[in-house]
Amino acid sequence: MVKISKELLLPSARGPRRLSFGGRLSSCRKSLKEAINEQVDNLLPIQWYTDDPYNAGQAVTLLEVSGYSFDVYHDKSDSGYSFQIMTSFREKMHFFSISPIKQSLDRVSFEQGRYDSLMELLDRKSGEQK
Repeated sequence: MVKISKELLLPSARGPRRLSFGGRLSSCRKSLKEAINEQVDNLLPIQWYTDDPYNAGQAVTLLEVSGYSFDVYHDKSDSGYSFQIMTSFREKMHFFSISPIKQSLDRVSFEQGRYDSLMELLDRKSGEQK
């Protein structure tokens, strides 16, 4: 069984989860948590933005494992990533969408952020198996 630490999950997350891996992921989580908590009573989608592809990849993993539906927009004329996070947790409505990332270096960094945060969620350091 995989153990997951609930204190690092985003608000309203369902099921057991685990997370850790340095300051960058905790900063990403803190920023997302603040954005979600600010609009806790609002049914409109939450807007969140980052200009770091690695950070955007981390955010995707955090939102996915916490059960949020979201869209990620990436315009090649802009270096940033705009997230639209849905606050509904209805099972039939769960989805996520990521617009294509055109720049290869950004795409690599984005995917590395997703992978690293997933390994942290599973409490694994690089190369370590459980």
